[in-house]
Amino acid sequence: MILRFFSYIMDTCLKIFSFMLNTQAEDLAISAALPTPAEFNALRQLMGWRCMTEQQTGNALNHSLFAICARQQRRLVGFARVIGDGVMYFYVQDVMVHPGFQNQGIGQRMMQQIESWLDKNTQPGSTVGLLSAEGKEGFYQPFGYQCRPAKGIGAGMSRFVSSGRRDKP
Repeated sequence: MILRFFSYIMDTCLKIFSFMLNTQAEDLAISAALPTPAEFNALRQLMGWRCMTEQQTGNALNHSLFAICARQQRRLVGFARVIGDGVMYFYVQDVMVHPGFQNQGIGQRMMQQIESWLDKNTQPGSTVGLLSAEGKEGFYQPFGYQCRPAKGIGAGMSRFVSSGRRDKP
């Protein structure tokens, strides 16, 4: 009797879990849009990334050339954007997927839309760059991005600023 009850509970839990996974995939919408600064900062925090004030974040987001949001119902679960001068230099920035929604193809779908936008808005001579999170380089390689240093190009570099001063290595 107890074994039958336990089996029933396990089957019910598996059905609910399966329904939740299918609902996540079915309810997902990816569209060109900006999130609110609060949504953006909340997603950055989940990624373990630094956040700025909502005003600073709003200013930064408003200077995006293109942005894409992934939402499950109304909840922001993914985001990516393109920044740059819109002619010579384009940078794929802030590609992030909520940890609970990773490995479901959301990042790939966002990057496909980013790449489609870039195909329409870049020209011969334009450069598209990005800074990958450590260990995520392989995600970008199928889209044509190369790790640096690569033959004929130098190493990628970055500098971070905190408290209005240059961070020391």
